[in-house]
Amino acid sequence: MLIHRNTVCWIALTLLTGGCSPPKTVHADGEADTIAPAPTEGPVQGDSQLSEGADDESGTPAEGTASEPAEGHGAVLQEPADSEPEPPDDMLAVPGGTFTMGADSGGEQDERPAHQVTVSGFWLDRTEVTNAAYSECVEAGVCREKSSDVSRRYPHFNGANQPVSGVS
Repeated sequence: MLIHRNTVCWIALTLLTGGCSPPKTVHADGEADTIAPAPTEGPVQGDSQLSEGADDESGTPAEGTASEPAEGHGAVLQEPADSEPEPPDDMLAVPGGTFTMGADSGGEQDERPAHQVTVSGFWLDRTEVTNAAYSECVEAGVCREKSSDVSRRYPHFNGANQPVSGVS
């Protein structure tokens, strides 16, 4: 199965930008929250109960297992192996897998030879990020300015409702 070059670029962009900084939520008022684990002063109370899968104090069965705290952070809740986390309504879960990237003939020189690539699963927005939404992210101080070179060379991509381009 061959994948179009633009599709590979979008996948790569999604994978590369996901690890650039801590996840952040930008609110309508421009305020941004950084999502990070809460620091703790030692083991989290009830670790032994959670790791054994026992009920918590409220009588509710534990949904996963907790690992020991790492480097001063709280316990990490791990989903049971047979369950998949549900993506938010505005995102899709893209399962990981292996595909053939490139071609043995035709296309650009940097697209050869065809080779197998394996990617981990990731979440993808249902719709592309628009220039307007990206500008809000920049104004909130969460995102970097997009490349002015792309905006200058391809002005037809500058509309507020056009997908953002010139970012990586």
